[in-house]
Amino acid sequence: MQGASRLSAVSLQATRLDDVLKQLLKSRLSGGARLACRKLLLELRIQGVHRRAVRRALRLTPLLKLHIGCGTDLKPGWVNVDFFEETADLRLDLRELFPFPTASVTIIHSEHFLEHLDFPDEVEHVLRESYRVLVPTGVFSVGIPEAGALMAAYARGERDIFAA
Repeated sequence: MQGASRLSAVSLQATRLDDVLKQLLKSRLSGGARLACRKLLLELRIQGVHRRAVRRALRLTPLLKLHIGCGTDLKPGWVNVDFFEETADLRLDLRELFPFPTASVTIIHSEHFLEHLDFPDEVEHVLRESYRVLVPTGVFSVGIPEAGALMAAYARGERDIFAA
């Protein structure tokens, strides 16, 4: 029991330190700087979840079928990937390099995912990584809402409509 009370005391000290640090930051930083700190903390949490998923992904054996941005639509026999869905097989941050070997995936399916990424950087990154991990005869199946009008605008060189 003595170890448990020490742990409780350390936890209480950490909580107090956390409160002191929050007050110090609040009194010394501008609103913009505090927002930047909150975003950094969020990204650090995302990184931790992503790293755990990468360790699991490295144990998978090719040839894989990926369902990226799966949400709650889990496909049996596929590797279901969605950072925000607790029941997905892998909670990967797809803004990072895909943890799969080159030419290790036969098909990638995605619906209503790409439109949530920042264009062009994040979208191009996901497309490049998808191309890298697909086998030469692999299939990339993608569905996005209102895609026809956007594709036509892109083909006409109207890039300004993609700006956030």
